[in-house]
Amino acid sequence: TISIAFPQLYLKNLVRLTSKETKDIEDHVRTAVTRMSYFQMPNGAFSYWPGDRTAHDWTSVYAGWFLLEAKRAGYYVPEAMLNSWKENQKMLANAWTAGTLHNQLTQAFRLFTLAEAREPDPGAMNRLRERTDLGNLSGILLAAAYHLSGQTEAAAELVKKVRLEFDKYRDS
Repeated sequence: TISIAFPQLYLKNLVRLTSKETKDIEDHVRTAVTRMSYFQMPNGAFSYWPGDRTAHDWTSVYAGWFLLEAKRAGYYVPEAMLNSWKENQKMLANAWTAGTLHNQLTQAFRLFTLAEAREPDPGAMNRLRERTDLGNLSGILLAAAYHLSGQTEAAAELVKKVRLEFDKYRDS
């Protein structure tokens, strides 16, 4: 649901669309926002499948980011849905403990989206920044969270410490 609708938020800025295409995209994004209620759990987290009773950390962050961007693009997003998600993410950010690099990346993504929501968590951000094993992508997302929070020096310091490298593309 999200992965299909998310890029459509930006499509009209990238290509010229007919009025019918624009209407179809707007209808699809509105439907996706509405469908998100079937994935949201009572605690504000989102499940991977509608009606699931188990939250999925990465999906929860991704769903919240989509909702924030949809709202920013002018779509109606229920405040209760966003507020419930933000409260859940704040709780998880503060309860986070180090684990795998994937776990760390989810925390960095969570902190980035909270900063996007204009509700950064400086304590959780600082705890993650102090990690000696901070992964490169986690560091970039955390730097973005600091930047969005107005802490540009902390963001610049993090960017200097991490490297985002890509392997050369090889045609198999």
